[in-house]
Amino acid sequence: MKIKKEELILEITNAFKDVKLGNGIGLQEGNTIDDYADDKTIAECKKIDERKNWKNISSESLNKYNSALSFFDAEAMRFHLPAFMIADIKGEYIIGNIIFYLTDLHSLDSYSLKKMVLLNKKQKLAVAHYLQWIKETEYSNDNENIDISMSFWLDV
Repeated sequence: MKIKKEELILEITNAFKDVKLGNGIGLQEGNTIDDYADDKTIAECKKIDERKNWKNISSESLNKYNSALSFFDAEAMRFHLPAFMIADIKGEYIIGNIIFYLTDLHSLDSYSLKKMVLLNKKQKLAVAHYLQWIKETEYSNDNENIDISMSFWLDV
């Protein structure tokens, strides 16, 4: 069954609709951490980061601050993940590779797995459908990793 782009975007939007960033690491905050910025600069970025509605984060910002993914905690990943997935589905996320963070789940102490602990069943299923869509719509060197990670995402 081929997954339709519009239906997938709607599923992701509904699964993550009420997610807030809370005390998680924001997009610009994560980027400044990557830049080895001082505490004052990091705090300034934290203040201006979107924290309430991930739909307000532009694809341009996701591309510009894509290194923040490496510094996200579980709250940050849950908040930003739908924005990254939807931007990718629309062909607007062109700089980074979210797939790595969604498939590097091979062990309980996996760096990426720790970022996914706050996702609920509905959110995990939306991620599984996104990964399936990736496999169906584009050539990917990640297909084997996607297949392996599906046991985590479909364990709902």
